[in-house]
Amino acid sequence: MNAGLDASTRWLSLLRRASSKQLGRALPDFSAQASAARDAASKAALAPGGAVEQSLAQAFTASGLDPAHAPNLVGQLRNNVAQVDGHAVSPETLDAARALAPPEVNPQHTLILERTRGIIERLADISHGERVERLKALRGRILVSTLPTGEINARAMRAPGDAGFVIVFEPAFFDFFYHFSNAFADAIDGPRAQALAQGHALGEPDPPLAQAIRWGDSAPVKALSDTLCAFVFQGVPPPNLPAYRPDAFSLAEHLREGAMAFLMAHEYAHILLGHLDGPAASSFAASQAQEIEADRLGWRMADTALARQGLPPPVRPMGATLFLISALMVEMARGAALTGEPQTLTDRVRRAATETGGSHPTAVQRLAVLSEGLFSSYPPELARGAQCFMALLLEVAQQFWLRIGPVIQSRRAGGAQPSPVWEGWDAFAA
Repeated sequence: MNAGLDASTRWLSLLRRASSKQLGRALPDFSAQASAARDAASKAALAPGGAVEQSLAQAFTASGLDPAHAPNLVGQLRNNVAQVDGHAVSPETLDAARALAPPEVNPQHTLILERTRGIIERLADISHGERVERLKALRGRILVSTLPTGEINARAMRAPGDAGFVIVFEPAFFDFFYHFSNAFADAIDGPRAQALAQGHALGEPDPPLAQAIRWGDSAPVKALSDTLCAFVFQGVPPPNLPAYRPDAFSLAEHLREGAMAFLMAHEYAHILLGHLDGPAASSFAASQAQEIEADRLGWRMADTALARQGLPPPVRPMGATLFLISALMVEMARGAALTGEPQTLTDRVRRAATETGGSHPTAVQRLAVLSEGLFSSYPPELARGAQCFMALLLEVAQQFWLRIGPVIQSRRAGGAQPSPVWEGWDAFAA
């Protein structure tokens, strides 16, 4: 690591300590020793007759329920953990990631960030031009890491002095989007969705999107409801690790990787466009214009990166679309939790045309920009296929919200209040 990145690393460590203090939490420890101790404690707690089973049995008894159900529930939890562990990286890979960041940074996050940074920076090897030369010049001058910010998002900024740039992701984003993408992938019939997109690409109007949505069981709805409620009301990931359909895992991974590529490219675009070279935008309107500009360039970069991985055009925008949908659903969930009033996607779309406040455009406005850009990126038939997949994700979101919105309103009516964690704070001034 060069001197500039060393300085940025030390600066971020100070900010993490300040953020942890604001949250009232201890600084996390992801060293090999601490991680091994947590894993052993978790395994013991989930063992037959362990602490989790005993706690559940006591809770069932206190509620007048049969405590004999506790072992089955804990067995399901063990199976869910084993399902996730089946995709875990090797201990050697984790140790290599630990060497790249301080112990308070989750090495799993480091692996994801380094992999995504690599696919964006390698774009400099396949093209020419002023921005490409600047992208080449940025190699070794950008630190990509995590920092609690109170926003499930990412952010680029200049490091102190002449140390280059820093791109930070809220650590909670990884858990949040993991659960979010799994729920959406579980709800989509992949082969049927592909058939609808192909038909729409060839000119069939108004694809029957409902035919590509699975509502045969309540698992995806419960998983997404638990995720939104945990983040909105407790400010933490959901306490349980839900199972997912094995045949949906590849779609969920595709959604996560596409979202990460778009987010990373968006932050790189801010740097390439010179948005961090001078004073901050002087108004909300100027800030929103910069965000839209970064979305457009960032999407072109992400699209090229995903194309290099062999993905066909119609499915490339799905991850970016789901990220923006997740932001939209968080907006709606927080709105319902704060006011107790019903929130609908239709209302959000209608209001987006007139909403002007805030430093960022609304998620609906950003989705419109992404959709408009498809026809300048792809031939018409491929753009129509991509729009079909975008419309399907929006329809899934609409159907999810019809089922989850009342749950959040009910929690609000019962006295639950949204966590202040996701109101954001200026950790950068700490």
